[in-house]
Amino acid sequence: MKLTLSGSTVSSVSAPLVSFILVNWNYGRYVGATIDSIIRQTYSHFECLVVDNGSTDESVEIIRRHIGDDARFRVLRLDENIGQLGAALIALDEINGQFVTIVDADDELFPDFASIHVQVHLASKRSVGITSSNVCEVDGAGTALTSSYHMIDIHQEHARKGLRAGSTVLRLATVSDEAFAELDRLTAFVPSRIKGWLWSPGTGNMMRRSIAELMKFKPEQRKVMRAADAHFLPLCHAFAGTALIDIPLSTYRIHGQNYFASRESITGIRSGTAEFVEKSKLDMYQSIDHLLKNAGHNSWLLADDFWRVIDQATWRNSSELQDFYRTPLGIDIFLRNAPALRQAVGDRVFVRNVFARFGFRLGRRIVATGFGGQIPLQAWLQGLRIAMSRRRSRALLH
Repeated sequence: MKLTLSGSTVSSVSAPLVSFILVNWNYGRYVGATIDSIIRQTYSHFECLVVDNGSTDESVEIIRRHIGDDARFRVLRLDENIGQLGAALIALDEINGQFVTIVDADDELFPDFASIHVQVHLASKRSVGITSSNVCEVDGAGTALTSSYHMIDIHQEHARKGLRAGSTVLRLATVSDEAFAELDRLTAFVPSRIKGWLWSPGTGNMMRRSIAELMKFKPEQRKVMRAADAHFLPLCHAFAGTALIDIPLSTYRIHGQNYFASRESITGIRSGTAEFVEKSKLDMYQSIDHLLKNAGHNSWLLADDFWRVIDQATWRNSSELQDFYRTPLGIDIFLRNAPALRQAVGDRVFVRNVFARFGFRLGRRIVATGFGGQIPLQAWLQGLRIAMSRRRSRALLH
């Protein structure tokens, strides 16, 4: 696939490879249509790794029949269901693309999905970790329920609309001038500091591979029974921001067996379940543990933004952070990672940020662990000053 710049072919630069990771578990009734929708992409420079999570239905036969002899597809069959995130973590070691979309086996991509996502990545005013397009929500039979997902909001306060001028960026032949102008109008950049769920579910997203690799971890057990988007999207965004595309480029199927959604998205009504929300808290702790285990590398990459990214992984605002951290699981994560964390960020930064998040009593325990069991006098005094400052602040509020 050729690229152009200001109307002239750039023969020395090749188009990026898109890697689709299609994770399937017993979705034989849908997965064939999902594969067909990938084959129909106008952006032909892609590969697709289909990971079958130990299906017991007719999925594998259907997958092989729909792939046929298309060399862009490979199949990895697992003996058991290790979860979507578990499968995605394995798949990241097997793919070659510069951009990655994890595809739900019950969704379908519209033909221009890859073309538009790649074009936005190439034309964004700054490189982003994620592009997220709108979706059409459909029921199990494929009947339209909505034309958009309510969380895609290019008009939010912090969003900055627009792309770079079409004549100044690498262009795809599959995206016309008219389509590029429409993208410019309907795309917005959301800075990495913004918290909360910003994206379409699952299939509607394309991650920059180099950023997704930073979120990869080796699970202690093979199974990671989590939705892949709940791990990758918040962290990729916290590192490099998001470009939202307010154009539906895929379907999101709601059929009663979804991991998250129990109904179509309607503003003011929760579409998920209470059980999912509770489990998602445990997922957040796992993401924080991953960031802390790699504190040396992450703190070097992020510099002053390191602690902001840690806090963003909680999805909590400032007033809720201490309650989130001061749980048995949160304390245990920081205790286990305290020595490496102290070494990564330095003594003063380590002490300041631990006491700020855990208070004086719990903070002493974590700081002592970081120092090998004994808190130096300067660290002790620093913790006291932070605790007294917070008490004065609370007193002024009352």
